[in-house]
This record gives sequence, C-alpha cells and structure tokens, in this order.
Amino acid sequence: MDSKQFNEDKQISFALNTKKIVKGTRRLVREKILQILMAHFVSDTSIDLLINHIFNRAFIDEGEHNEANENNIQLNDNKVMVNEEKLADVNLDSLISWRPNDKEFAMKIIFSTIENYNSFVDYIKQTSDNWDFERITIIDRTIIMIAMAEFLFDPDVPIKVSINEALELAKNYSTEKSTIFVNGMLEKIKGILEHKNLIHKSERGLQ
Repeated sequence: MDSKQFNEDKQISFALNTKKIVKGTRRLVREKILQILMAHFVSDTSIDLLINHIFNRAFIDEGEHNEANENNIQLNDNKVMVNEEKLADVNLDSLISWRPNDKEFAMKIIFSTIENYNSFVDYIKQTSDNWDFERITIIDRTIIMIAMAEFLFDPDVPIKVSINEALELAKNYSTEKSTIFVNGMLEKIKGILEHKNLIHKSERGLQ
C-alpha cells in the first residue's frame, strides 16, 4: 500500500462533497485516531499516509495513477488512490472543519501511542489477568492505548474524560462487553501509572 513520488503537474486532489460540512469535535478526533491506528496496526501502512487519507481526506484518481505508471512517474506519499467507482462513495462523505487544536491533539496521541507501543503492550499484559494478550481484540487494545496516551501525554484532558471517551469508542466500535473490559483495564492501568507517579495531572486535568 506504499505510494510513490508524483510530480506536481500531475497531482490531482479530490475534495469531499462541499455541500455538507461537519464541525470537528474532540470525540470525532478520537474516532479518527482509532481508525488511523487500527489501520496502521493491521496493515503496517505508513502512518503519514493514513493521516492524510483518514484525517485530511486526500485522494488521487486511479486513472492518474495508471497514467503515471505508464510514464514512469511516481506518486506522492500524501495521496491515496481511489478508483472512479469509489469516488461516488467518497463524495457522499462530509468535509470536516477541524480546529487547529484538534489536529494538534490527534498528532500527539497518534505518535505517542506508536512511540510507546511496546510499553503500552506490557501494561496491558500486566493487567489483563487471565486474558492472553492475543485474545484481546485489536480494537479493544487500541482503545486502551489511546486512553493511556491521554493519561501520560496530555495534561489538559481529565483522567475521567479519557476513560469515558474510551468507553464511548468501545460502545460504538466494539461490543457491550468490551466497555466493561476496557473500563476495568483502564482503572487498573491508571492505578499502576499513578503508583509510579507517571500521571502528572489530577482527575480534573490541569488546575
């Protein structure tokens, strides 16, 4: 799924349907973070490519890709191919008006999760009791990691908010049982991190 360099005069971007614009919210940001990290963990696709595809919604047409191949022109990393049939689906989607701090928050959580992945896995293994790590669904593991990144690297977000938002993600994207599991895991992990003095904020975030 790697893309290549595409010269500027051949580059085409397809915007989403401009008739409907959705205002970005922090909950929507978290949904996009989940989608990006899930796709990265499952496919090992470039994180920058996924950010442009899922968060920034950048596309190029497959026809241009074929023409580029015929002329030995390479595609730019920040574009994702969609064929003509799928463009119709893309255009049914909505543009998202992100606030500057939404993207800043997203990048912080995405890259903190990736950079600390092995450490996060260790914490999940420590607190999962009789659950083998591989038996925990990848979506539940990712939701837990997103909340952990918020615990450790975003002093502005209250701990309870991070947990509640993780439960919303579990409810909307996983199963009802997952919300109970994710809540239990995060409470245990929070306790360990607080005991190690690694969470530098209160239950209410910054004072």
